[in-house]
Amino acid sequence: MLNPDDAALVATQVGRPAAPPSRRIALDLYSGTGNATAAFRTAANWCVVTVDNVCDASRRPAVLADARRLPIEGRIDFLWASPPCTEFSDANARVPSVDRRPSLEHIFATLDAVRRLRPRFWILENVRGAIPFLGIPVQKIGPWCLWGYFPPITVTAELAAHRKKPFRSAVARATVPNALSRAVYQAVETYWDFPRLLDMRSMRRHRHVARATAAGLPFTAADDGR
Repeated sequence: MLNPDDAALVATQVGRPAAPPSRRIALDLYSGTGNATAAFRTAANWCVVTVDNVCDASRRPAVLADARRLPIEGRIDFLWASPPCTEFSDANARVPSVDRRPSLEHIFATLDAVRRLRPRFWILENVRGAIPFLGIPVQKIGPWCLWGYFPPITVTAELAAHRKKPFRSAVARATVPNALSRAVYQAVETYWDFPRLLDMRSMRRHRHVARATAAGLPFTAADDGR
């Protein structure tokens, strides 16, 4: 088993930087081309460890492994996972949507990685066809549905209008654009020092006021810190 620092050292074998103690570690599961964490990779305070079970001309993971048997332990700072979407995708015409019975094994593998590695923020990305099985996503940006625990991501017009081209290869369709990677990175950096995400919701005070009023209790400024 590798701990995150060891995994970062493994990453140097494929041109990735090692992570000294002052740098945060991002883990990119089912990394594919690695574009999802491209913005983290260019940041001086982050080291990215990509994990995939395929290594070819377009995919060169730092750790060649099956995420269902992830050889990494310890604690990381951010996790991104893009499990295979073929079981959920509307583009999979061989399986009618009403007959789909996905195994969800890659989803469970992602959730197990979150449980074991305890990232500060994490995102599971997949297609809209996964919604009946995973529930309403935390945020939907163009064709990308995002579940997990992460701060609000600023949606640009470019991302909102993005459409995946159906006649491109599966790898090309699954590639996360640089604009989304930058937006995720900016959100993580902006809210990194918030002790909990609830603190940044604009309706938080109003919700506490309504709850106190319904209970017939006074609401004071001190209550706003609960």
